[in-house]
Formats: sequence, C-alpha cells, structure tokens
Amino acid sequence: MYPNRVNYPSGGVYYDSKEAFLENYDKIVKPEMLERVKAQNFSSLFYNYNGMNFGIGDLWFSGICLDGDSCKDINIKVWSYSVLHIEKK
Repeated sequence: MYPNRVNYPSGGVYYDSKEAFLENYDKIVKPEMLERVKAQNFSSLFYNYNGMNFGIGDLWFSGICLDGDSCKDINIKVWSYSVLHIEKK
C-alpha cells in the first residue's frame, strides 16, 4: 500500500510508489526481518487498533474494506516497515 512508511533510526520515510520502494528494497527488507516473518505463527501475531504486525514490529498490515460497512470483501495491505531494531545492533 502506498504511501508506505519505513521507520529508520533517523526517522520515518514515506515511499509513494512501488518504484521508489523497490529502489530502496535492500535498505528496507533485511534478512533478519524475513526470517522473523517466515517463523511467525498466526496465533502469536500482535494486534491493536492500528492493525497486526509480524515479527517484532517488522511489518504492520491491516485490512481495508472494499464494500462499505459489510466488510465482506477485504484487501489486506502492508502499510509500515520497521528497521529500527536491525540498524541499532
């Protein structure tokens, strides 16, 4: 989902397009992040009013209702990435 927020130690950066995200992919998606996402169990996902997240806040995602209040047709989108804990090591 764009814009997409990426949280870096220096602050949040928004990527407004798929092209901008892909240009910065190696700075955003780290091997440690992918391992945590692959190992995540649905039963241990953290969630709150913002949505749900994988790992230790690596990826935040939420569902967007496409059909109004009935919310039977949902599109799930990742809206935020966090590399704070990776870069601080």
